[in-house]
Amino acid sequence: MLKNIFYNSLLYRLLIDDTLNDARSNSKIIGFFKSLFDSLNGFVDNLALSEILRASFIYKLINKIFDKVHILAGLIIVLTIIVPHKYWNNIYSLLLTGLLVFIYLFKRLSTPPLDSKDKAKLDILTTLFIFQVFISAASSLIPSLSIKYIFFFLNAFIMMFIILKEANTKERIQSFINLFLIGVSFTGIYGLYQKIKGVPVNPSYVDMRINEGMFGRIFSTMENPNNFGELLILALPFFIAFILNEKNPRKRFFYCALSIPVVISLVFTGTRSAWVSFAIGVFVFICLKNIRLLPIFALLGIAGFISLPFISPAVYRRILTIFNPNDASTSYRGLILDTVWPMIGDYGLFGVGLGTDVFKKICSTYFQFTKNNVVHSHNLYIQILIEMGILSLIFFLGTIYRTLKGLYFIVDRSINTELKNLAIASVASLLSILVMAFIDYVWFYPRILLIFWAIMGLAFAIISVGKREII
Repeated sequence: MLKNIFYNSLLYRLLIDDTLNDARSNSKIIGFFKSLFDSLNGFVDNLALSEILRASFIYKLINKIFDKVHILAGLIIVLTIIVPHKYWNNIYSLLLTGLLVFIYLFKRLSTPPLDSKDKAKLDILTTLFIFQVFISAASSLIPSLSIKYIFFFLNAFIMMFIILKEANTKERIQSFINLFLIGVSFTGIYGLYQKIKGVPVNPSYVDMRINEGMFGRIFSTMENPNNFGELLILALPFFIAFILNEKNPRKRFFYCALSIPVVISLVFTGTRSAWVSFAIGVFVFICLKNIRLLPIFALLGIAGFISLPFISPAVYRRILTIFNPNDASTSYRGLILDTVWPMIGDYGLFGVGLGTDVFKKICSTYFQFTKNNVVHSHNLYIQILIEMGILSLIFFLGTIYRTLKGLYFIVDRSINTELKNLAIASVASLLSILVMAFIDYVWFYPRILLIFWAIMGLAFAIISVGKREII
C-alpha cells in the first residue's frame, strides 16, 4: 500500500516520472500560446510579408548569421568572463542577452517549427524553481531591493534556455564549449600575468597568523579570488573531456596547452574550497569514466601532496589550514551561521525576498556575531532557503537531482563516447560547484550566476541530444 502511495505521489512524479512534463507540454495554457503564435504567422503570411521578407538580401544575410545562435551565445559568455571586473558592468550582460533574445525570436519566426519529438523541453522542476524566483521577488519584504536581482536571474535563465534550445546537436554543444574554454583559458593567462606582475596580499582574504609567507591571491578578470576559483572549477572538467575526445594529436596538444594556465591559476587563487571541490570533481570524473584508474590517480595525488612542501611551501601551508579550526575564515563562517540561523526559523517557509540586499537589511535586525553586518550566508542552500523559502530549495535540489540523473543515463546508455565524456564533465562540473556552495554563496557574483545556469543549460542540451540518440 505504501509503495502504491509513493508511486502516485507528487514527489515521485516530480523527481522520477515524466508525467508532469508531458502534461505541461499538452496543457491548455501552452496550447493557447501555440495557437496565438500560429495565428500571428498566418496573419503575416496573408499579407504576403513573409515572401517579401524571405526574398530580400538583408533577410538572407541576417538569417545566415542568425543560424548560429549557439555561437553567439558562446561569444557572449566569452565577453562576460574576459572583461576585467573594474571595466565590467552587469548592464552589458543584460544588453547582450537582450540582443540574443531578439536574434533567437527572429530565427523562430523565420524557420519552420521542429517536430515535437526533436524539441528540447525544460524540466518541470526547473520551471517551478524559475517561477518561485519571480514569486520571491514579487513577495519580497522590501520589493525595491529585489528589482535588480530579477534581471540578474532572468538574464541567467534566458541564457540557459537558449543554450538548451540551440545547442541541439553534439557538434553545436562542442562548438559552444570550445568558445567557453578559450575564454576561460584567457582568464587563466591573465591570472598568471597578475601573478608574475605581483598581487599584494589582502589581509581580508588571508589569515596571516597561520599563513606565513602566503602569496597574493590572483583574481584575474573576476571580483575576487573565490569568484575566479568558481569559474575555473566549472570549466576544468570540460577541458578534460575535450582532451579525451580529440583524436587529432595537434588539437589534443592545443587543449592541453589551453588548460595549463587554468590549472596553475586555480592553485594561485589560494581558494581552498575550490581546490577541494575540484579534487572531488576529478574523483567523480574518474569514477564515471573508468573506476579502475582511481588507484593510479590516488597514488599520483599522494605523491604530489608529499612533494608539495618542496615545490610550493606557501600552497602546502594553505592546504593545511583547511584543518585548522583557528583559521579566521573558518571561524568567521561559523559566526555567520550563528547570526543567520534564527532567520531560518523566522523566514524559512516563504523567504525574505530575492537578493542579498533584502537579506542584508533583514539580517541587520538580528544580533550580529560578526564585527560587520552579514552580507550573505556563505552557503548557497541556506541562502536560497532564507531568500526564497523552502519550496524554492526543494525545487532547486529536485532540479539538480533530475539533471544528474539524466546525465548519468547518458553516461550509462549512450554508445557515443564523445557525448558520454561531455556528460561526465557536466556531472563533475556541477558537483564541484555544488560542493563549493556549502561554504560559499556561489551566486553572489552575477557573472558566476550566469555561468552556472549556462552550464545547467549545457547539461540539459547534452541530456536532450543523448536521449534522442538512444531512443
